[in-house]
Amino acid sequence: MTERQDRDLLDKIRQRIVSGDIGQALTNLVDLAKLDDTIGAPNVEVCLPDERVHARFRTEVDDARRAENDSPRNRVNRLVGVTELLVELAVAAHWQSGNAKQQQQAEALITNAPGKQLAGALLGQQQLLQDIPWLVDAAAIWKARSGHPAPRGSAEPQPVTDREVRQVQALLPNVVEGWVGDAYSRAHKQVPQP
Repeated sequence: MTERQDRDLLDKIRQRIVSGDIGQALTNLVDLAKLDDTIGAPNVEVCLPDERVHARFRTEVDDARRAENDSPRNRVNRLVGVTELLVELAVAAHWQSGNAKQQQQAEALITNAPGKQLAGALLGQQQLLQDIPWLVDAAAIWKARSGHPAPRGSAEPQPVTDREVRQVQALLPNVVEGWVGDAYSRAHKQVPQP
């Protein structure tokens, strides 16, 4: 086996490994977004304080990692899945300090309840885009999904190519960094100031 084949095999094996715990999943998200040199290792208690989202978070991150060598369509869709979850978690955290209706909607997002507002609907709310600026990049990622196989007025499916993969990968660091930054900002505000 050549050195390149060894590296390729090692990469494939690494991508099949699942995150052992939520801390590892959070580290894997940072790696996936290629931010390890920028933001280091985020704290689980700060970014993911509610254990009810841990299993879903691990699954989304691990699925995105495993799709790294998959078809462009699957890679984009898995990165969109991670992005949708980060959007839901950010909006839930934002709404938890809101009125009673927002708090109910936050709970639905956290528990992944049937009837919750979907990421696409959340990303279409102007007030949220103003309150959480990185949602603009999340919306651009979300639009790359293959959930709508044919654009309006056409019967031909829109192909997902490496170009779309590169676009999503270019925006993902902004989304992850924004999500982590918002979590730390909220945590800082909750600490009583002397």
